Amino acid sequence: MTGPVLLLDPGGNDGAALCADTTAAGYVPLPVRHAPGVTRLEAAAGGFRIDLAGPVTVDLLTELATARGVGAVLTTREFLVGVAAELAARLGLPGNRPELAGCLRSKVAMADRFRVAGVRAPRTLVAADPAGLRQLLARGGIALPVVVKPAGRAGSQGVSVVTDDEQIDAAYARIAALGPPPYGLPVDNRTIVQPYLRGPEVSVESVTRDGRTERVCVTEKTVTAGTSRIEIGHLLPVPLPTAVERDLTVQVGAALTAVGIRNAVSHCEAIVDDSGRAWIIEAAARPGAARLSRLVELALGTSLDTLAVRIAAGDPPGAWRAAAPRTAALRFFRAPRPGVVAGIAGLPALTDEVPLVEVIRGAGSRIAGVTDNTARLGRFAVVGASPAEVRRRADDLLARVSVRMEDA
Repeated sequence: MTGPVLLLDPGGNDGAALCADTTAAGYVPLPVRHAPGVTRLEAAAGGFRIDLAGPVTVDLLTELATARGVGAVLTTREFLVGVAAELAARLGLPGNRPELAGCLRSKVAMADRFRVAGVRAPRTLVAADPAGLRQLLARGGIALPVVVKPAGRAGSQGVSVVTDDEQIDAAYARIAALGPPPYGLPVDNRTIVQPYLRGPEVSVESVTRDGRTERVCVTEKTVTAGTSRIEIGHLLPVPLPTAVERDLTVQVGAALTAVGIRNAVSHCEAIVDDSGRAWIIEAAARPGAARLSRLVELALGTSLDTLAVRIAAGDPPGAWRAAAPRTAALRFFRAPRPGVVAGIAGLPALTDEVPLVEVIRGAGSRIAGVTDNTARLGRFAVVGASPAEVRRRADDLLARVSVRMEDA
């Protein structure tokens, strides 16, 4: 592929890394950034900007891509995977099935696809309000504890683990308090309820080319306890028992096929229960966010972004395993309560052992809530020889970080 790679809204640290990895892999990035209310393409920051939810945006992007000889379309933005799929299909470029893109943004539609395909996934029911959930419980349609979550959001927004009746109203209030979704694109506004599954949470990072999937690695997830379950750490690659790994691979492959992922680096979330069975929670047609791509590079030698660009361009992904792979862990430090960040102390220094330290929201940042990923203030990565060693070191360094807050 020789034409530029059209990147849909590559923002933040992840977006900057995507642009850099695209260039390092020998491609030319053509970023198109979101600009609310801008109805025509405008030149900006080495690329273009436009309202990515505009009624004629895909038409205009098709014209731009044709004129520029674009050879690939890619996004790492959860809410833009449908736009990317439609644009790639129009241009005849490698992508995912556009007619199924909606199920990647609706947990209800995704659950339906999983059920039809025989994917092992938690039962998913729609309960519009607290009364609806209480009716389901009374009829025996589901039993506590349950997970209550909005069908069309991401980043742990609005997700609650409900263990008793007294928590039901608060779970729905948390969803009602969410702000508007990104980009102004239509989202599924229903609320779903699923049985709470006990067991370690993992994600599976995979490469799919022409419908054939190969696993890159399994990532261990560390999450908070309580009613809000927020990811506070990742570790990869994590070893699993052979039978568990085999079952997880089968379930992930079936899930990716069910939601129409044909050409992508994907991020699939799962829970392994006490019997070693893998349950698929959801699948995303993008690399894992929050610097997971960089974490894979630290451990295996190749970033997920690089693999994603190659797949989008129709090129072979190439080898991604280092001759001597390491273990890498990421830990997030968060605001302990709502308010204004007054200071962050105790951050680790950059070393060979700690190759990544980032503050994404520093002093003066306003934190509205601490029940989802928006409470993250930054992260750091630790590398080493074994999962036990790296996990222990990362947790020790995280315990030294302190965040001072002031009232807003």
